Amino acid sequence: MADMEAADGCPGKYTVGLGQEAMAFCSDREDCVSMALTAAAALLAKYGVAPREVGHLQVATESGLDRSKSIKSHLLSLFTPAALAHPAPPPARATAPAAAPTTTTTKEPITTPATAATTAAATGPAGGGWGPPAEGADVVHACFGGTAALLAAAAWVESSRWDGRLALVVATDVALYAPGSAARATGGCGAAAMLVGPDAPLVLDPLWYGTHGEHAYDFYKPLASLPYPTVDGALTLSQYLGSAGHCALRLAQRLEAAGELVPGEGLLRHVGAYVSHAPLNKLVRKGLSRLALMDELRRREAVAAAAAAAEAATAVAGTAVAEAAAAAAAGVGVGAGEAVAEDARLLAPAGLEAAVREGAQPAAAAGAAGEWVQEWVQEQHQGAPGPGCSRAAQAPHLIPQLQLDLGVPDASLPRPSAGAAAAMAGGGGCSGGGGCSTSAPAAASAAEWRLADKSLEGALVEATAALWKQLGDDSAWLQRQLGNAYTASVWHGLASLVWRRGGAGLAGRRLMLFSFGSGTLAALLGFVARGCGTGSGSSGSSSSAAASNGNDVGSGQERGDGAQPPAAAAAADDDGSHFRDPGPRDARFTLDSIQRALDLDARLAARVVRSVADYDRVTAQVEASYSRPLPYTPAGDLAAVGPGVYYLASVDELGRRLYERKA
Repeated sequence: MADMEAADGCPGKYTVGLGQEAMAFCSDREDCVSMALTAAAALLAKYGVAPREVGHLQVATESGLDRSKSIKSHLLSLFTPAALAHPAPPPARATAPAAAPTTTTTKEPITTPATAATTAAATGPAGGGWGPPAEGADVVHACFGGTAALLAAAAWVESSRWDGRLALVVATDVALYAPGSAARATGGCGAAAMLVGPDAPLVLDPLWYGTHGEHAYDFYKPLASLPYPTVDGALTLSQYLGSAGHCALRLAQRLEAAGELVPGEGLLRHVGAYVSHAPLNKLVRKGLSRLALMDELRRREAVAAAAAAAEAATAVAGTAVAEAAAAAAAGVGVGAGEAVAEDARLLAPAGLEAAVREGAQPAAAAGAAGEWVQEWVQEQHQGAPGPGCSRAAQAPHLIPQLQLDLGVPDASLPRPSAGAAAAMAGGGGCSGGGGCSTSAPAAASAAEWRLADKSLEGALVEATAALWKQLGDDSAWLQRQLGNAYTASVWHGLASLVWRRGGAGLAGRRLMLFSFGSGTLAALLGFVARGCGTGSGSSGSSSSAAASNGNDVGSGQERGDGAQPPAAAAAADDDGSHFRDPGPRDARFTLDSIQRALDLDARLAARVVRSVADYDRVTAQVEASYSRPLPYTPAGDLAAVGPGVYYLASVDELGRRLYERKA
């Protein structure tokens, strides 16, 4: 990216401004199909998975090359009758010595192995062998497609259609922007392959699931004759940050309904690591700071609600009743008050506690971010709604616009009314009798959420710098090297996290993953990492250092630099550590085996540095391939394709694409 800055005459814009270090790209010899083939084949080989062990195949992309033929159909070439006839290896026990899977240091696209895995039957049904994975198809919704594919695969494993085998999910994309585009430095390419099944090393927590969706034209590809998207950059940033906020509020609402959170208790104090879709690194940091902001807003809303209830109760029945009403209004039970109080330090810059001890007021000591939050909460309560109004009417900016189906609603929970958008816009949502104030705030718009406020944005990033180091930096390490890979990007982040921390740094921890796709769909997912956490399988990665520098959240130990980890992330057993177990029975699919197979340091070191002139030439090659007359042979240098990598050999007179594998 420093080379691109020099070529564009903008020193620091991409390395500091975007937070990126390098960008992967490919010629017209490789595309979304070839990368999917490479990733899937590498996954099966590295983990010793026989094709007959796979019964479901799901693919995600937004770089499709055909409006009818799926990428999945190309991947079925890996599941020929001869391949399916090959016997599956017997299940290995986790207690047995785990031999490192075969790895490679070629320039093949980075893959994310085994997000989840199981032992599959070694023999087929009576009277015959297994057939190819006919279940599954391609999924398209911008960068969210990979997550949609993963959830579809998990649903198959949970369904009555499951035949006992693994599901394979492949996300593959090329992010290419036209020369001269302001977004050109946010390009990249890559693929990720994942196995899904029970007895997994990374377990989807069905309760930790918050979603958001709306219609927007922020990023789309209307022209089939060009590889480039149409982008409204400002709107994309707003959609990304707004979606993160909506997903966080919806997830919190879901957890409150299940009794997992008290009102005002933060999400991030229960999380040991954060993984996100990464159009650019700075945006990922802003996304985490937005989640911290949502936690702080909910905390202060709970405090404000408790104070209002206490004031109202005092006027009616005196101090004792007021205290009970305040506790009920805030949902504060035994020990919950401490949890909510700890969250107060989420947006606190370094030195807050010392400043308070020296006599500074907490609101002032918290810095610009804390001041913004306090101002926001005060604005929302200026209407002073009457006693007949629900909590939703007091703070409708905290209510997601789309309703969750959580079963029978709890009357004490804030809920959007029918026709939520119209009702909220009119200041509605009051329940019960009269007394509702007509000045109740309207539903949150982008302006009200201050999504475009650069002062707030900068203050939030500064205030959450320690939180980022604690939760997000390890997962962003690989993304900074590859650039954006659309559907594969968030899974590159997961691969990065496993490589950097390994089983020792992740076992028993809850991971929060934010997936975003323009247009717009987004989700916050929770994973729990399994394993005993007794040691790391890495001898050359930075995972051991990462685990000892405060990223082993919940240990209560000091960070390697002497600083204490953020209190919001350091509560014992609140980040998923109560889920600890020995891990998967099959030694092929442990966190440590994944870490060994990834071998990211060696693979990144084997890359070949190309010049900006090379990138310009390749961009022209790819653009020309969209209008080149048939038949044609790709112009890209075949010598640049690494061993074991699939590539496009030719396109015939009928537009049929032939892929081969480099020996």
